[in-house]
This record gives sequence, C-alpha cells and structure tokens, in this order.
Amino acid sequence: MPKPPDSSFVPVNGDLLEGLVPALHRVERAAVAQRAALARLLELADDLRADAVARLRERGASEAQVERYEGAFQAQSRATVEGGAALDAALGGLAKLVAEVVDG
Repeated sequence: MPKPPDSSFVPVNGDLLEGLVPALHRVERAAVAQRAALARLLELADDLRADAVARLRERGASEAQVERYEGAFQAQSRATVEGGAALDAALGGLAKLVAEVVDG
C-alpha cells in the first residue's frame, strides 16, 4: 500500500493566498474602529449608570440594591472588555498564521 502524502503539504492557489493579507488588514482596521466605538459606548454607559444610581437612591433603593446594580454593570463592562481582548488575541493568532502561510 502506498504511503499517504505528507499531511503538512496542502496545495494553495497563489492568487487566493495573496488576497489573505489585504483581507486581514481590513479585519484589523475594522477591529480598531470597533474598539474605539466600544470605548465611547462604555463611557456613555458609565454616564447612564451614574444617572441610574442617582435615581435609585432618590427612589429609596437600599444600598444593597444600588451595589447589585453597580456590580452587574461592572461585570458586564468587564465581560465586554474581555471579549474585545479575546478578539484581539484571535486576530493576532490569525495574523501569525496568515504570515506563516504567505511567507511559507
């Protein structure tokens, strides 16, 4: 029985390969724009949080209720930032793979 070909070799169309780099650059630019928009959105959300906390206190909410609200806001803000960091890490890994394939 013949030996199967080396599994690390995969024939790739060169024209398609050349399209990877510009596509990756477009994705990276979109990620930068998204991070900037997210930062602005989080600033606005923090302003809304402060207003909501003031309204809660005006309406007689307990300190525990206010703390739960603020804790939930902080947790969601952290999750949003962590999601962005995960996206950045994934894009970094993709960029590394694209460089290896294109230079390869």
